[in-house]
Amino acid sequence: MVPVFMVKAMSTDSRAIEQRAHSSGKSSLPPPGPPPPTPSFIFRGHDASIQALEFFASNTFLVSGDQEGWICVWDIWKRRQVYKWQGHPSSSILAFKVIPFYKALSSSGDLGVSHRKLGALEKQVYIVSHGRDNEIHVWDINTILQKSLRLVDSTAIGGMTVGKDDLTLVYSLPVNALNFCKMSILAIEISAPQLQQQQQQQQQKQKVGQDQERSQENESSSSTLSRTHHHIYIAVPSPMTPSLIDVYDIVRPERAFVSIGSDSGNPGSGHDMFGKKWGSAMAIQLIQKRTESLDLSSLDLNDHSSARMNAMDSESRHESGTLCMLVGYEDGLVILFQEQAPMSSTSGQKISGQASKQNRKMNVLWSIKCHREPVLALDISSDLRFAVSSGADNMLVKYELFTRLQGIPEVTKVALKANGIADIKIRNDNKILGLAGWDGR
Repeated sequence: MVPVFMVKAMSTDSRAIEQRAHSSGKSSLPPPGPPPPTPSFIFRGHDASIQALEFFASNTFLVSGDQEGWICVWDIWKRRQVYKWQGHPSSSILAFKVIPFYKALSSSGDLGVSHRKLGALEKQVYIVSHGRDNEIHVWDINTILQKSLRLVDSTAIGGMTVGKDDLTLVYSLPVNALNFCKMSILAIEISAPQLQQQQQQQQQKQKVGQDQERSQENESSSSTLSRTHHHIYIAVPSPMTPSLIDVYDIVRPERAFVSIGSDSGNPGSGHDMFGKKWGSAMAIQLIQKRTESLDLSSLDLNDHSSARMNAMDSESRHESGTLCMLVGYEDGLVILFQEQAPMSSTSGQKISGQASKQNRKMNVLWSIKCHREPVLALDISSDLRFAVSSGADNMLVKYELFTRLQGIPEVTKVALKANGIADIKIRNDNKILGLAGWDGR
């Protein structure tokens, strides 16, 4: 049996809500369905309505956010609250994204360990929160998580001492959160072999005393992210026009793409600058389309250059690719954008507003309208073969993302019994969809 957990606000009285629903006498309520599964445990710690949830670290931790901007991190197996802070004061939280990465540990004893071997790596996470206060924050809570993991007894977590210095705000990005479009994040991390190489270089510098001076300097947030990731792309609606989309790379930092969806970036798209045809962007999904691998069967295997090409560095393979973006709009349109050139070929516009030599652009790969009402949610399969969309109507639509034929993609539509699917998720094996309906099911 799969365990079911529930995060519940302390002030919520489910029985009172049910009584009010029955006393209203509305005949539009759906017929009662099968009873819900019994939760194995209920986490209580929020005083306001919970708006966002995200599992991470192989489902051993859970992060939740409420309508007042409070964020809670829970230890699933010990069934205790690890830490709570108000990340977005008096503002509702729209979404979370957990970004895993490898961190190279020095021999000085990180996280209470007296000695680390050269080249030792540890899996850590950044928690990214998107709030209605027009801010996106990147949090480092790994010190807090390590303290929780070191405690064997679950009852000891209540007495765990956690200081303010254990929670680090790594980066903040000002955005426009007037609409309800959630952020989309694509993180391209540095591979383990390159991190080990960086750690070896750091050890060599320590021998000559260079690192002692560097440790005394205040490091910027962008330099912190650059040690773990090549790029962290964040796509959000444009601050001026909600129908257009900006993509930021917070590692550099820069605004990599400006006003995606305008006529200047997509000639012949049939969309004006004021969004009168498409409406506001409602759902965004960033993906990286892998570059086609080179077929070496036709090359001379005796040639040493061919052997070197076949043994291409794994780091360059991991970073190479084309950035794509799937967007659902207020009028029911779904559009797939694709970058004109590979990621590493051009540089974007600085967040500070300084113009670069050449702005990166995206063109419309295909567009199709299968929804009569606004699109509310999108998700993409783990193998990038297909995507699904849901909206305020009763249509569930599946799209083949990248087909050999140009133009309209292959589409499968299913009509549901009830209108309104607020969110949709595809399981990692791409076999099961989870739908969150307005009818409470």
